Amino acid sequence: MVLQATPVTLSIWLAGGEDDDVVEVTINQLLVSELKNEIQVAFDLSSSAFDIIYSYRKDGFIPHKLKPTPNSKLKNILANVDINQDLRFEIALHPHKIKIICDGKEPLVLEIEKLVISKLRNEVKFKLIGITQKLNLWRQVEKCFPEICNYMLQYDEDGVKTVLNSDSALEDLHSRESTTGSRPTVFVVSIPAKQSQSIINLAHRPGANTFNAPSDRVLDISTEKRFDVMLSYSWGTKQQVKLLYQELMNRFKDLKIWLDEREMDTDIYSSMVEGVVKSDVVITSPNCMREIKFAADLKKPLIPTRMFLDSDNITQILESPDMAVPFLITAGLLYIDFKESLPPSVEWNSAMNTISGQIESRIPRFSNQKISQLSDPFQSWLQPVDFTSDIDNYVSEYVKGTREWINDVFSEWQVSNEPFLWLCAGAGTGKSLIAYKVSKSPPPNYTLGSIFFCKHNDEQKNSVVKIVSSMAWNLCNQFPEIKAHLHLEMAKDKQRTDGGKISILSNPVEAFKSLIVDGFSTFKTDSQVKKNSNILLIIDALDECDPKTRHNLLLILTHSCKALPDFVKVFATGRPDLDIFESLKSIDPFVLKPTSKENLADVKTFITAKLKNMWNASDEKIASDDEMVACVDTLLQKSEGVFIYARNACEFLLKSPNTSPKSIFTQIHEFESGPDSVYSLILNREYGAANVSEIDSFRRVIGTILTIKEPVSIGTLISLGNLTANETGLLRAVLKIEHGVVSVIHKSLKDFLSDIKRSGVFFVDTVFINEQLAKSCFEIMNSELDENMAKLDSFEEYHATSGSISAISSELAYACIFWADHLISCSNQEMLIFLLLEFCKKKLLNFIEACLILGKLNMAIFSFAKGLEAIDSVPENKETSFIKDCLQDGKKVVINYRLLLLWCPLQIYKTVLLMLPHKCVLYEQYHKQSDPFVSVGASKTLGPLTFEGHTEPVTSVVFGQSGKLIVSSAEDSTIKLWNAGTGECVSTIVTSHIRTITQISLSKNEEIITSVGRDCAKVWKKSTGECILTLNGHSKRIYTVALTDKYILTGSVDLTVKVWSLITGNCLRTLIGLGAIVNQIKVSVDGMLVAAAGSVETIIVWRVNTGELEKVYFSDSTAFRCIDLSSDNKLIASGDLQASVKIWDFDSGECISTLYKHTNEILGVAFSPDSKTLVSGSKDNLVNVWSVATGDCLSSLEGHTFWISSVAFSPSGLTFASASYDKTINVWPANAKSTNIMEKHFGNVTSVFISQDESIMCSGSTDNSVRIWSIETGDCLITLKSHIDWVNDVCLSSDNLLLVSASRDKTVKLWSLKSCKCLQTLQGHQDYVKTVRFSSDNSLVISGSNDKSVKIWSVETGYCLKTLLSHEDFVTSVCFSSDQSLAASTSRDQSVKVWDVALGKIVHSFKTDSKWIRDVEFRNDCDAVVVNMSQVGWDTVKNFEEKFMGWSIVDGANISEEYHRPKGLMVRGGFIFSDGKRIFRLPQFAARVRFARGKVVGLANGNMVFAWKFP
Repeated sequence: MVLQATPVTLSIWLAGGEDDDVVEVTINQLLVSELKNEIQVAFDLSSSAFDIIYSYRKDGFIPHKLKPTPNSKLKNILANVDINQDLRFEIALHPHKIKIICDGKEPLVLEIEKLVISKLRNEVKFKLIGITQKLNLWRQVEKCFPEICNYMLQYDEDGVKTVLNSDSALEDLHSRESTTGSRPTVFVVSIPAKQSQSIINLAHRPGANTFNAPSDRVLDISTEKRFDVMLSYSWGTKQQVKLLYQELMNRFKDLKIWLDEREMDTDIYSSMVEGVVKSDVVITSPNCMREIKFAADLKKPLIPTRMFLDSDNITQILESPDMAVPFLITAGLLYIDFKESLPPSVEWNSAMNTISGQIESRIPRFSNQKISQLSDPFQSWLQPVDFTSDIDNYVSEYVKGTREWINDVFSEWQVSNEPFLWLCAGAGTGKSLIAYKVSKSPPPNYTLGSIFFCKHNDEQKNSVVKIVSSMAWNLCNQFPEIKAHLHLEMAKDKQRTDGGKISILSNPVEAFKSLIVDGFSTFKTDSQVKKNSNILLIIDALDECDPKTRHNLLLILTHSCKALPDFVKVFATGRPDLDIFESLKSIDPFVLKPTSKENLADVKTFITAKLKNMWNASDEKIASDDEMVACVDTLLQKSEGVFIYARNACEFLLKSPNTSPKSIFTQIHEFESGPDSVYSLILNREYGAANVSEIDSFRRVIGTILTIKEPVSIGTLISLGNLTANETGLLRAVLKIEHGVVSVIHKSLKDFLSDIKRSGVFFVDTVFINEQLAKSCFEIMNSELDENMAKLDSFEEYHATSGSISAISSELAYACIFWADHLISCSNQEMLIFLLLEFCKKKLLNFIEACLILGKLNMAIFSFAKGLEAIDSVPENKETSFIKDCLQDGKKVVINYRLLLLWCPLQIYKTVLLMLPHKCVLYEQYHKQSDPFVSVGASKTLGPLTFEGHTEPVTSVVFGQSGKLIVSSAEDSTIKLWNAGTGECVSTIVTSHIRTITQISLSKNEEIITSVGRDCAKVWKKSTGECILTLNGHSKRIYTVALTDKYILTGSVDLTVKVWSLITGNCLRTLIGLGAIVNQIKVSVDGMLVAAAGSVETIIVWRVNTGELEKVYFSDSTAFRCIDLSSDNKLIASGDLQASVKIWDFDSGECISTLYKHTNEILGVAFSPDSKTLVSGSKDNLVNVWSVATGDCLSSLEGHTFWISSVAFSPSGLTFASASYDKTINVWPANAKSTNIMEKHFGNVTSVFISQDESIMCSGSTDNSVRIWSIETGDCLITLKSHIDWVNDVCLSSDNLLLVSASRDKTVKLWSLKSCKCLQTLQGHQDYVKTVRFSSDNSLVISGSNDKSVKIWSVETGYCLKTLLSHEDFVTSVCFSSDQSLAASTSRDQSVKVWDVALGKIVHSFKTDSKWIRDVEFRNDCDAVVVNMSQVGWDTVKNFEEKFMGWSIVDGANISEEYHRPKGLMVRGGFIFSDGKRIFRLPQFAARVRFARGKVVGLANGNMVFAWKFP
């Protein structure tokens, strides 16, 4: 009911008084402030401060007292209750304030509730730390206290001291002095000298307790977002709590404590909800009941303390049905007992040590030990979902005796030998309780193997990947055979991921087969498990699995389960959603009908149990009481057998003020059938009298819960939704809180509130909420994202731990993962442009780092893609263009540098940023965050998206009709399916082709894939990876394949094209006429024509359905390698062996364009969907884009390092893909401009050398050339060509005018860098020249060769001055001393020789333990010779020491120890070191060729040359 503004008479009691301390007050106004005015008059309290408190009686006991605000409406308090029976109002006087004076201390004001002398003494002890003896309190008026006592009345006229030893004296004194005004009574405490000194000493000792925290550590509890600890308190313990607060602040430097000192005068304070929500840990005593209950609901860790006084009524607490449990939680054996101890007593210190240990164990950053990873390696790998909270929830919901009939269903299922059973039922019919019942008490002959409860609003619990991994985890903990099998699979998966491939766990269908099916196959024939029972795998609520990936689960159920052994059974429940019904319709489901006899009996049992508990009645009482029977039967009838209706109705009735059977029956009678009616009743009861503002709060809170993408804690919910703690606290009736995570009670509530026709005034507009959530996500990211949030080591491989992940707050984690989902769901993205712009300008790299820390790198890719899609709807301007560029660059960075980023998140700043093109938006925006920069080797453009995963050359690539799928084949005999937007390999089909797959084709519906190998053609079902047809009929190898809606076409070395039925696999006809090996066939868009090109100068076109010859095209030059048909069937494009692309008119057969740009044969051509553009790929490693109309080359694209084998356009024409023998697939925008991604050699680089002034670098290569590079600009300045074989080594003169090169052509060449000409060719070596160096004055050159000799040459004449012979194997390195008098050489004979240059004789010969000595040099003014013995390779060692050996030239002594630690910049494996310390991690390659000088490091990998310049 809703109370109107009519006179109401209320009984008011005096809190703490006798039962007859009561007055009656009659009021007309309905505000608490009006009631307070009336009470002041009735109790004569005009000069006293007090609070109004109210409480609802329950079973004669008052569970807790509530304090309304002055503006609270009494109508809400008085509604639906009997004012005289169920409601009690009290007034609570504010505590008495008394001032205490103590020698050497500042005056203190104490508060006590009762004028009891013992209480006052205790309060003094609390404040004056160190007093342990009994105190006497004196009321004293003396001349030494005139400024304090001048206003006090003399208690004794002669001014003598009066000892207060009785309560009556204290009351009398306080009442006399209070009549003078509001000043507190003043007393003086005298402390013995010894105790006074102890107080002073305690106050000044290090770490002493002080009564006020340092100003810089005082936190504003209203504005601070998060606290470590909440300190709860009550009237009787507030002084101890303050001491506890000070002690904690002293012990923990950065501890953030929530303590509301504004309201410490009462137990009933409005900020309690806020305190619990904001704090990670709650420290409370058992008499703080509201805090305990709320913290327990939120699953906040509790640190229970006991600070009871003698007056605490523990018996009454234990008798309370609501408070007994929380009391026992905190007041049992687990509490930390402070009692009434004070510092520095032994009891106090012991309790403080215990509470400090609790804080350290519950708050990770205060732990002295590093938080380790999950101890179980399987758990770390599988990361299963924990269903403890779900099971706990079902334990409380399940009613014993229900769902017993399911045992009969399972008995019938066992007889049928079917591996899978689907329990099909509608919403709210209790399917999950059946799944729980079966798991708790498996039917006879069944053993539970695993259970998974799908939840629609939980990313972890609606993931097919998690279903499989959790199932594997559960099974490995029960069956040793499974555990042993998973051990092997985990090792294989580690090898897979270490090699840059996607984990098997990311492909649930493949994972189910490898982990579950193959795991069960390891069970021995005589296994006791197989003999005794069926292993049961349960999946509950299929319909709540993510709809985007649910097809994988359905594939597992319909196909993969068939491979399980007979003793393994899979049981699933779910609504008959369309996709589920279509997939499982071939399986005879068990349909649960709500009105079935068994189900109605269960619902009746459930209702009876709930009402029985409400009435506290026996079974006999209910059965014999007509009113109770009528309640049960009527509610059963209204429920129509729907469990959710019965449950919600019972919860509604349990909260009724009057629970008598008669009242309950009246309410049930008014119910309408259907779940909506119960939700309407609940909402109208809770919010029927709410005003517009309160309804708006409801919509905001519930709307946020309905719209968020995964369940979150209340604290996170408040931050994301910009809500208040009070708003969320008001909605407990419709929320479900499990382990601190909040969600709506049932999915049906979401359906109800999202439909305005069903929910009316309570309708929630999720589009508007999405805008608010997107805004919150950006605000959180823009304020909280930062560099190195988890305090990681930049050069140590990252492994996620609970400590690193906890560095990202739950709010920030949610914002990083879901900002794009909310942005794309907004109706007006334009309003969020400013926040998105700020994010792109300042936080984008931090965002990538956060995703890596969380292990959610794929989410970064999805977010960038969705962000781009969302921003497309916003009008183009400068800001949106910048945002698009940033998001596009971010997407490419994450895909192309995936492995490096996964190694350590900080590599986004340390390496990846440096590798970006200097003109790309991300580099321009963020390059100042990194110290060194790449000069030589820096990309000119960011390039395409690169998909990596194949282990052998990629032979073919096609786009799916949706544009979202790319399919590729390779010589590794695999077919891979890729997400076109993210580059993620979503599935791999390991084929049974004996050798390489040469080509693939994909059906228009993306369901069928055909492949040809050299052995046969095969047809695959994409969804399952199952081979459904094998086509044998050609007499020789098959090269090419095409696919239409009805036919498969294959071309072979046997000179024929065959047409096969897609349904039966029968060969329908053989097409002849080409007369040559068929290199490629292509089918027209309409499937009517097929064109074939081969090893002759002819293209032939046939009609597919008849085999009739349609057209013949003749080339006048060379054979064709590839062809394509335009979508309108008007043009044919061809690529040939002579590097030309031709375009033919279909009707006339004439060649209308010949396109020249490539330098090697063409392996692939493809028209764009509109036939206006043509793309070609060649053995020259280039992709060219052509205008069909003009024949112009629009762009020439570098990005692959080997032949381009295949090209394909996306259906939209916006992108195209190229496959390459470099084992990658690149995806390019159709409008890509000509790229020179990085200038490079055409062969592997063999050597690099940096000039002495660090301005230029030279390199030699297996392409027989030498290149000169500018270190400042990165440009290739000069290319020198004259050698006829590989260049093995290069060296620059000290003045940068000359260059010397050594080659496999047995020569040494001298070059002028001014004229770029070869000045001298030095001939004389009889084998490859391996190494070469200049003398310091550039007059001499020294060379070493595989002919075992060292030669010294004159630069001026080119003559060989000396030939030094002594080595017994190849010479590996040479050098001159600085004065040119000595030379040194090393060899594979493990020797180091020092030569007298003038005499040509050996001065010293030293022996090493390695054949491969990298470098030799003179040091210490030519007094020593040093060699580098380090192995070259890719490694990630943490502490690096190059292995050097050195010898004295003077006496030949070994002085290697002097050179044990390297100096300056050096490169080893994947790192650059400075003085032995890692300062930089190289990109994804080993630097097998490297050179360092000063601040520059030069290195090479393959045909690419790089230079890093450090500050």
